[in-house]
Amino acid sequence: MYVILTVDNYYVSLYSVGEFAKTYSAIEEAEDEIDKLLEEMLSAKEIGTSKDSFAESLTSLYKQTDKTEFYPFVHSLLRIIGLECLGEVGRYDAYTTYKNHVIPIEIKSYTETPCYNLKGLRQAVENKICSYNNDLSNDLEYSTLVVGFNHPDSDSDTIQFIENANEKLGIKIIACDTPSLIRMAVRVVWDNMVLDLDELFTQHGIINE
Repeated sequence: MYVILTVDNYYVSLYSVGEFAKTYSAIEEAEDEIDKLLEEMLSAKEIGTSKDSFAESLTSLYKQTDKTEFYPFVHSLLRIIGLECLGEVGRYDAYTTYKNHVIPIEIKSYTETPCYNLKGLRQAVENKICSYNNDLSNDLEYSTLVVGFNHPDSDSDTIQFIENANEKLGIKIIACDTPSLIRMAVRVVWDNMVLDLDELFTQHGIINE
């Protein structure tokens, strides 16, 4: 059954200081975009900015950017929440691997479309078909992702498509908007939280953080 994914359900534990440092050892050496985002997040926390205000402000900064700027921004957010995200490889806007499963990620910037749409959801289905690994008996248990700038104002078509993809094709789609992705990253950095990726990646629905 289709669900609205409230990400609170998928934060499973607090990092200790040592675990947090270990998790971000690779990020500390990563590209400038990640360093910039981490610095902005920590500065906002220091001055008492709320998570919602920070997410709204950061989202607005990327509203008019094209894919050359927006996609790396999304890649960096995905890395911050704990994914080993590879950006723009072959047909994929991004993908990550988890327990040997390829999790493809379809991205839509505001300048491409203000919110992800059925075309993007169809692309997510195609991505999963192309990344399907027949050697892994449970590969279809793991989802394919769509990250758009906004959620659609009316989500009835989205809900129907996601539910049909799961019921008729056995393909699980997770759709997320940019503010939700930012809030997820902020909770990881500010609150030292870690996502239960195994639980999250085996769901289907819309993420509302």
